[in-house]
Amino acid sequence: MVLSAWLGPKLMPGPGETWAFVQRELERGVLLVQVGITLQRVLLAFALAMGVGLALGFASGRSQRFEGLLEGWVALGLAIPRILPIVVAYVLLGLNELAAVLSVFLIVLPTVVVQVREGVRTLDPRLFQMSRVFGKGALEVLYFVAWPQLAPFVWGTARATLSLCWKMIVFAELLGRTSGVGYQ
Repeated sequence: MVLSAWLGPKLMPGPGETWAFVQRELERGVLLVQVGITLQRVLLAFALAMGVGLALGFASGRSQRFEGLLEGWVALGLAIPRILPIVVAYVLLGLNELAAVLSVFLIVLPTVVVQVREGVRTLDPRLFQMSRVFGKGALEVLYFVAWPQLAPFVWGTARATLSLCWKMIVFAELLGRTSGVGYQ
C-alpha cells in the first residue's frame, strides 16, 4: 500500500485497484478461462516432471552406474539459466503448447531427480533386510518400507516443483503463447 501511494496506482496498484481489476475480469468471464488454461499447462509439466523425475531419481539413487550416466545431464540442467530452455524450445519447436510444456518440464526435471536421488540414498538398508527376513513381497516393501522414508522428499519436491512450474509456465506464456495468465 505504501509503494502504491508513493508510485501511484498506474505503476503499482494497491489492494483496492487489484481487487477491482479481479472483479472486472471475473464479470467479463476472462479470468477463470485464462487461469484454467495456465493450470492445464502447469499440471501437465508438473506430472511429467514428477513421473520421469521420480523414476530417474530412484534409479540414480539405487545404481551408481546409472547415476554416472545422468550426473552430467543433471548438472547441466541445474546450471543453465531457466529462461534458456523456453527460448530454445520456441525456436526449435515453434510457438506452441508442446514447446511451452516441454521446456518447463526440462527446467524442473533436474531438481526432481536430485531431490529424489538424495531421498533414496537415505533409505535405511536394515529395514529392507528385515523385510526380506519376514518374507515380504516387493510391493509391500515399497509401500511399507520405502515410501514412508521417501515421502518427505517427494512431497517437498512436489511443492517446490509445482510452484516452479507455475512461474515458468506464466513466463513461457508471456514470451510466446496467445492465452493464459502470462499472456494476459
